[in-house]
Amino acid sequence: MLCFFVSNNILFIFFLALPYLFCMFKQKRFFSLSLLFILIFLSSIFISYSIKYVFYEKRPCIGQAYCPSSSSFPSTHTLISFSLGYALFLLEPLFGMVALFFAAFVAFCRVYGAYHWWSDVFASISLSFFVSFLFFQLFLIVFDKRKSFQSLWMLINFI
Repeated sequence: MLCFFVSNNILFIFFLALPYLFCMFKQKRFFSLSLLFILIFLSSIFISYSIKYVFYEKRPCIGQAYCPSSSSFPSTHTLISFSLGYALFLLEPLFGMVALFFAAFVAFCRVYGAYHWWSDVFASISLSFFVSFLFFQLFLIVFDKRKSFQSLWMLINFI
């Protein structure tokens, strides 16, 4: 029950509020960072639903009263959580580590609650890396040209 509530409500709201808390705490370019996180959020939803439309995968909870009828692959909650977490990690590693911890908890809860298979979650984590990295690089090219390749090096060292 806790996993259901947390993965569907609390952490999702937290990930929407986290970029704004980060911006207010750091007193940095609020508009540009807000735009980055909104673009990552919207593109994650678009990519997830585009893939769901092409690849239909039954959910593990088939037959249960709480089971959604949409495709299981990929996990939209996990994709959004990890995309925002990765982007936040690239901006501020300490905030990013906290965000990635909560994103991992969301991913676990999606599998534990029988909404997704492990393959859905791992595919979402992989996709989220590319989504956040692509938009983060575009953000740096537009707003801060000198740091665009430093972030790539930092991310490679993290992996």
